Amino acid sequence: LKMPFATRSPISWFEAFFTATSAVTVTGLTVIEPATVLSIPGQVLITILVQIGGLGFVTFAVLAAITLGKRISLQQQALALEAFNQTSVSRIRQTAFSVLKIAFTIQGITMLWLTFWWGQRMELKQAAYQAYFHVTMAFNNAGMALYENSLIGLTHDPLSIFTLSLMIILGGLGFPVIMNLLRKKRWSLLSAYSKIILLGTLALNVLGFLAIWTFEHKNAGTIGHLPWFEQATASWLQIISSRTSGFVAMDAANMKDSSTLLIMVYMFIGGGSLSTASGIKLGTFIVL
Repeated sequence: LKMPFATRSPISWFEAFFTATSAVTVTGLTVIEPATVLSIPGQVLITILVQIGGLGFVTFAVLAAITLGKRISLQQQALALEAFNQTSVSRIRQTAFSVLKIAFTIQGITMLWLTFWWGQRMELKQAAYQAYFHVTMAFNNAGMALYENSLIGLTHDPLSIFTLSLMIILGGLGFPVIMNLLRKKRWSLLSAYSKIILLGTLALNVLGFLAIWTFEHKNAGTIGHLPWFEQATASWLQIISSRTSGFVAMDAANMKDSSTLLIMVYMFIGGGSLSTASGIKLGTFIVL
């Protein structure tokens, strides 16, 4: 990021280090404006770091070892089992490849859809690039955006908001749940863990959405000046982003204390195990 090709204007070593760290740990915090300070190669670089951080170093390490024909030691197998939320060593290879296939398939389909949707109001090339950047950030729960005010300007576009929020939710569920859904396809056949995560996610999202809309609907500093449907989309994206991502759908500086407290609780909880989200993990929270 300190190389001349990566930025439109020079940045300090600290800004480069902070931005790279934020990207690879899918935190979403920035001390520079990616849309204006970083060039397209620099923006692509942080999406690659986000993808590595979101899918996990263990995933890429296992895939690299398998591809190169290296043996994985018992200690490394134990680490991979814990990271992949698995109990059988024989499933490490399958899980690692499944994580990659699921992630790129979901992101690829969504990128095509948003390219088509956004291509109706901008050049197709620009729409494709913006779809690539924002879908990568949403699925990997990084939350960086190519707009000055994050996604506040998209609250009038429910289709874009719900598409990106679906990416955040899928990334936050965790790959074991997604794989279980793809294999079983019926609620009665799902594992107890998958049912708990799905129900917990639904409950937190719906309750949080209603709570933050209630808290902020009369607040002129956030969404009080918007029509009701834009208030709804802003509240929905804000609570979805709060638990696992970092996008902003309303001005955090003007939020009521009740809203910011709710957001901090949701950030603390986070997403499912082996997901692109952080936090103490939803399964842990439910058990506690």
